[in-house]
Amino acid sequence: RYDCLPIGIDEAEAQEDNRKLNELVRLARLCFSGGRLPRGGSDGVATEYTLRSAVLFSSIRQPALLSQDRSRMIVMRLDKLPREQRVPGLSAPRLRALGARLLRRTIDGWPRFAAALEQYRIALKAVGHEGRTIEVFGPALAAADVILSDYAVDTDSAAELAAQLDFASLPEAEDDVTDEAA
Repeated sequence: RYDCLPIGIDEAEAQEDNRKLNELVRLARLCFSGGRLPRGGSDGVATEYTLRSAVLFSSIRQPALLSQDRSRMIVMRLDKLPREQRVPGLSAPRLRALGARLLRRTIDGWPRFAAALEQYRIALKAVGHEGRTIEVFGPALAAADVILSDYAVDTDSAAELAAQLDFASLPEAEDDVTDEAA
């Protein structure tokens, strides 16, 4: 009833028939917005659940997205590793230990999250972000701050990071046209 698990969908490539991928993107949109989904029970009575989950799509080629979906996602484009860069170790024991450390840092830093989020909301608004992009990038920046720092975020640091997120330069804005124009 109140549990949620993160979802990772690899190879979410654009295809000739995107119906299945479009449904997964719709599900991700519902998870972002706290949408409700009915589900039948063994007793024949339907129950509605609030959907809340983090969803990760990965692909070589990003499929076309509706504006309402683009506005709820952070698009990260990865470059190739430099030749001299070693491939990072991705063994299960290493990742399990890293996950445990990240969880510990998150728990220890959680009391700072609300204040960090407010600082990033203010900073993002100051550089031109509006409504939904503040609600997408603000929590991501606050979470990173909680994990990477032992101190409260200061106004200057928040402003510096927000300035690097000029919306016009982000992948999310590349095809930021109205649905009618698209």
